[in-house]
Order: sequence, then C-alpha cells, then structure tokens
Amino acid sequence: MATEQWTEFTAIPNGTEVFNHGYSQCVALANLYNEEAVGGEFVPVGSAYQWWTERENLTQIRDAYVPAGSPAVGALFVARGGIYDARDGHIGVVTGVNGDGTFTTMEQNAEHRFVGRYTRANAPEVLGFLVPRPNPAATAAPPPEEDDMTIYIRRDSKSTVYAYSPLTGKARGLSTLQWTVIKRAYANAGLRLPLTEEGPAAMRALVGKER
Repeated sequence: MATEQWTEFTAIPNGTEVFNHGYSQCVALANLYNEEAVGGEFVPVGSAYQWWTERENLTQIRDAYVPAGSPAVGALFVARGGIYDARDGHIGVVTGVNGDGTFTTMEQNAEHRFVGRYTRANAPEVLGFLVPRPNPAATAAPPPEEDDMTIYIRRDSKSTVYAYSPLTGKARGLSTLQWTVIKRAYANAGLRLPLTEEGPAAMRALVGKER
C-alpha cells in the first residue's frame, strides 16, 4: 500500500503550477516529490539531466535513490534529447508501468506549462530511472479518509491546519503539502474552502480527538 505522502503528491491536479525553491519547471516538481514524498534533501542542480549524470557525486541522490534501467512506480525518470529538452533535459515521476513497456508519468513544463500526466516510452533519450529507497509508492499505510462534512480549523495563519469531521468528532493535523493540495482542489472546483480560524476554544476541543 502506498504511503500517505505518495497519495497526496499524486493528487496534485493537472494545470497546477508547482513553485519550489524559486523555480516552477520540471526540476521544481521533482524536488517537491523528493522532499515531501521521499523525505530527501533539496537537490541543487541547474539542469534536469544532472539528476542522472551527477547522481554519484551528490549525496542527496546517491543516498536516497537506486539507479535503474527500467521504469518503476515511484521512480524519477530522467531524459535528454528527442522529444525532451536537448540542453537541460527533463525529469518527471513515474506513476504507472504498462504491459507494453510504456510508463505513465506526472510532469511539469512538458507538453503543457504546468503539471500534467503523460504516457512515455522507454526510448534511448531516457537516461534512466532513480528509484527512491524506501519507495513511497510501495510501502506504509493507506491515507486517512475524510467525509463530506469535513471542515478545516487553525488558530492563526501560521499554525497547523486541522481537518475536523463533525460526523466522527475526530481531527488530524495536515502537512504543508496536504493543505496545498486541498486548497488547489477546492479552487479548481470553484468551491468555497470550509476554513475557520476559531481560536483557542476550538483548538482545545480537538485535544484528544486526533486520529
């Protein structure tokens, strides 16, 4: 069963601009995945292809990933040339592997400017795959479920946001990535986000009710 972090990451909608460490191109999405889902450290490279060519020189990659020649769900794929950028290369996340040898991906700054899903071939321009260890797509427990009555509560603009269900009387603290995905999903659907800053009284009511 995939980890909660994998589920959160792959829930980012198409058309979302991922802005990370001052950039919003393919490497920004890869570093968001690396930091938030894999639990790795920021990879300081200027071009996408360097995730592959510098993998032995950068501990952020060498210690967290295993290079492979075949796609695996949860791996990063690195490419250069062909349909991909010939100068800086390209990088994305493998979300599925198909029986015909192709693989599905989640990428940014590919055929569309922002996040999109694609089907790719393991062609010569694909330099290789970086499989994280441990792989968030293959381990841990299922994410907690929420219901249609869920509301979001925080003490102030800098505090942890809690997802609270009046139906169950339980709440859970949200990570920064979880909260970002939820906000974007509501915005894309044109819905009002049920967020309240109730203050200390509401927060005290949550004590002992976290799940």
